[in-house]
Amino acid sequence: MGIAIVLVLGGSLLGLVFVAIIRQATQELNILATSLFLAALIYLGFAIWYQVPTIWLQVELLGMGCYGTVALWGGWQQSKIILMIGWLLHPVWDVVLPTYII
Repeated sequence: MGIAIVLVLGGSLLGLVFVAIIRQATQELNILATSLFLAALIYLGFAIWYQVPTIWLQVELLGMGCYGTVALWGGWQQSKIILMIGWLLHPVWDVVLPTYII
């Protein structure tokens, strides 16, 4: 349980640093959209690298499709709300998937 708290706090801190950096960027929404898709792609890469069970790989593919769609839609529409929803759901994916789904 202790390591989970450390990981959540560490991830939150890194997220705040990331937000502070991109707020300075001129293409903030494009960076948010691209990084949301890349975050999902990284999870898929880890799943392939560690040769996880097929069901886990399928769920990661589903996640990549969902987050990729949100990233593309939010970036294309230049919508802060859509991208915000994608990034708010990202940590939910991190916690719910390994705890309750797989």
